[in-house]
Amino acid sequence: VIKKFARVSDLAVLEKIEKIGTEAGTVVGSIEILISLQGLVDLEKEKQRIEKDLEEAQKYAVSIKNKLESDFVKKAPKEVVDRERTRLVEIEEKIAKLKAQQNSLNIVEK
Repeated sequence: VIKKFARVSDLAVLEKIEKIGTEAGTVVGSIEILISLQGLVDLEKEKQRIEKDLEEAQKYAVSIKNKLESDFVKKAPKEVVDRERTRLVEIEEKIAKLKAQQNSLNIVEK
């Protein structure tokens, strides 16, 4: 049933797991679910993509912070300042997600 719903050709239910380093996983309750990434994802390219996105997001966050720490806050309409504050929260959330992805890839490679 699981194979049909997951649309996978191979499925193994194991008591003990021997990780080989090319899998992504999650924990649901007391069950650890692993998916092999071998041959599916070029880990080095994915790491480079995440690093590039992270650098861009961090630069954008710095520019927003600098704007919010300047006279901009005193001179701009409240709606514009609020919009910039919202953008800062959103970009900080994106940065956190990118760092988590980066960490996951580093764990997978070990």
